[in-house]
Amino acid sequence: MIVEFLEGGEFLLRFVISDKSGRLEVMVDGKTLRLVPQRVLNTLEIDNPHENGKLEAIIKEKSELRESFSREVDLLSLWELLEGEGEIFPYELLAELSFDKSADSDKISAVMRAVHRDGLYFKFSPEAVKRNSALEVLKINEERAREKEHKELILNGTIWLSESRIKASEGGALPKAPPNSTMLIDILKELALAQDEGQMPEKFLANMLSTAGFSPDPSGAFNALVAVGEFTAHENLDLLRLGLDLNFPLGVLEAAAELSKSTAYLSEDRLDLTGISALTIDAEGASEYDDALTLEPLKGGGFELGIHISDAAHLVKPSSPVDHFAAERGASIYMPEGRYSMLPPVLNDTVLSLSLDSVRPAFSLLISLSEALELLEYRFVPTLVKVTKQLSFNEADRILKEGGADKEKLLKLSQISSGFLKRRLAGGGFSFNLPATQVSIGPEGPQIVLNVRDTPATMLVGELMILANHLAAYTLWSNNFPCPYRYQQLMKSPQGAISPKGPKEKLCRDLTLRRRLGRSGISAEPSRHRGLGQNYYTYFTSPMRRYFDLLVHRQLRALSKGSGPFYDEKTLMGKAIHAEELLRAIHKAQNNRQRYFVLLELQKYEGQLFTLLAFDRQGKKVRLCLEEYMVETENTDLPHEVMPGDEVLGRLLVSDPRKRILKFEFVELLKRA
Repeated sequence: MIVEFLEGGEFLLRFVISDKSGRLEVMVDGKTLRLVPQRVLNTLEIDNPHENGKLEAIIKEKSELRESFSREVDLLSLWELLEGEGEIFPYELLAELSFDKSADSDKISAVMRAVHRDGLYFKFSPEAVKRNSALEVLKINEERAREKEHKELILNGTIWLSESRIKASEGGALPKAPPNSTMLIDILKELALAQDEGQMPEKFLANMLSTAGFSPDPSGAFNALVAVGEFTAHENLDLLRLGLDLNFPLGVLEAAAELSKSTAYLSEDRLDLTGISALTIDAEGASEYDDALTLEPLKGGGFELGIHISDAAHLVKPSSPVDHFAAERGASIYMPEGRYSMLPPVLNDTVLSLSLDSVRPAFSLLISLSEALELLEYRFVPTLVKVTKQLSFNEADRILKEGGADKEKLLKLSQISSGFLKRRLAGGGFSFNLPATQVSIGPEGPQIVLNVRDTPATMLVGELMILANHLAAYTLWSNNFPCPYRYQQLMKSPQGAISPKGPKEKLCRDLTLRRRLGRSGISAEPSRHRGLGQNYYTYFTSPMRRYFDLLVHRQLRALSKGSGPFYDEKTLMGKAIHAEELLRAIHKAQNNRQRYFVLLELQKYEGQLFTLLAFDRQGKKVRLCLEEYMVETENTDLPHEVMPGDEVLGRLLVSDPRKRILKFEFVELLKRA
C-alpha cells in the first residue's frame, strides 16, 4: 500500500513497509518514519510493487501526475462559485467541480496540493477545506504584500549597506539609497539607540548587518548609519535618546516674538528698583542673564541683599504655545556642540534677560541683614531692575583678588555667602571643591579645559542661589502653599569610610562624598536635603532654563499678590514630576556627552602611562580619578594595600567613547597617602 502524507510542508508518496499498533512505517530519506492514521491523506493499493523496480516508478509517476493536475486547479473560480454555499467543503467536491468528472484519488490530491500551496482563497486541513471570506482574502493579500516588501527591503538593504561600507572606506561617493530606505534607517536607529550594547536585533536585521560586514549589535547599526551618511562619526546619541523636539515650531516662535514686544510689566504693580545698581556675575560669553544681585545699606544699619530672578512667569502663561513647548522640553540643554534653550532665544536673550542698562521685570528676594550679616527678615516681590554692571566669574575673581571699582561690594557679598555656607556646613551639608571638565567644539575640534568650579566668585553666586531656593521653599511651606520640595538621601554615613591622608586628602574626600550622596527626588512634603544641609529646598532661581523653577515661580507670584495658590497640590506635583524626569534625563545626556569627548581624547593615548588617584575602596572595587581630565573609572585588580588617597601608575588599555569604557592596567604604587 502506498500512502500520501505531508512532511516538512511537502506532499510525499511512500510505500508502507510495516503496520504496527495502528502506526504505519514508511521510509523517508533512508530513515524510518512512523505515521499515525490521521496523517494519511489518501492511499493507493498496488499489486507486486517490488517486481522489476515497479514501486519507485509508480511513486514517481503518481507524484508527477498529481503535481501536474494541481497546476490546473483554478482556486479563484472555485472560490467565486462557492460563494454563499457554505464555509466547509470536502476535497471531493472541489475535485469534481475542477475536473468536471468523478474525482479519483489523483484529482483529490491535486486539489489538496493546490489549496495547501495557495493558502489565499481556502484554508487547508487534511479533512476538509474552509472557504475564506472576502475580508480574510483581503487581509492575507495585505500580509503577503508586506512580506514581499520586507524581503525586498532585506535584499536591497543588504546590498546598499555593503556598498556603502565599501565606498565609505574608500572615500568614494555613496550609492543611491533603495526604495523604503527610510524604513530601514528607522530600524537601524532604534537598534543604534539601544541603551544595552549587548542587545541583539531581530534575526533578519542581524543577518542583514552581518552579511553587509557590520557587527549584529547596536555598534554595528551605528556604523552602518555612519556609512550611509545618516549619522556622523560623533553623532550625539544621548541627545537623540532624549526624544525631544530640538527645533522650535513656527507657532512657538511666532508666539514668542509677540511676547518679546510686550511692555505690560512697566504698568504692573511692581517695586521699582531701577535706581539701585544691580550686578550680574555669569560665565564668560553668556547671553542669557537670569539672576542679578544688589546690596544696599539700610537706614539704621545693616544691609538689604537683593537676589533678582528674571520674571519668566510674567510672560510665559500656562497652556500657551511657549509654555506647552517648555513643559515638553523640561530644561535648556547644554552640549559641547551647542545650546538648545527651553524658551526661544527671542525671549531668553532679550526681554527676559537681565541685560546691561535695560529695565527688566524680575521676581526678587529682598533680605534684610544686620551689621553682623545675620538674616533679619525677607520677602519675595515683583520688581523692576536695571543692571548697571556685568562681570564674568573670572573678572569678579580678579577684582576680589587684585581690587577694582566693585571690590567693596563683591567682598561684602562674598562675606555674606561665606556666612550662609558656614551655616549649611554646620547643619550637615557639603561643599565640593571639585574641578569641572568643560568641553567645547571649536574650528580645530573638541577643546577640553579643566575649570576650578568653586572660585570665590562662583561660590558667591552659587551660595546665594542656594539661599534663595531654600527661602522659596520655606516661604511656600509656611504659607501652606503647595510646593515640590527637593530632597537628597545619604547612601551611608561617610564617617570612618573615608580616611585618606596627605596632599590629596581634600580632593579624595570630596570625590568620595559626591559618590556617597544618595538618591535625590521631589515630594509634596518637606524632606531633608542631605547634600545641601537644608530641611526646606526647591528650585526657583532658573525659570528661563528649568520648567521646574517656572512652576515654583507661579506659586510665589500668586502668594506675593495675596491670592490663593496658582496650582493645587495634585496638579503641581504632576507637572513637577514630569519636569523632574526630563531634567534627570537631560543631566545624564549632558554628562555622557562630556565624558564622550574626554574618552575620545584619551583614545589617542592608549598604551601610555598615567598617574591615577585612588579615592574610594569597597572590597575589590577601587575608584580611580585621572585628575588631568577629572574623569573616573573603576578597577578590581589593584593590590589590597592600595587605599584611598594613594596614587598609582596605570597603563591605559581601552578608552571607548561610544561605550563609555575606560580601563587601566595597574603598574605600580607611586605615593602613599
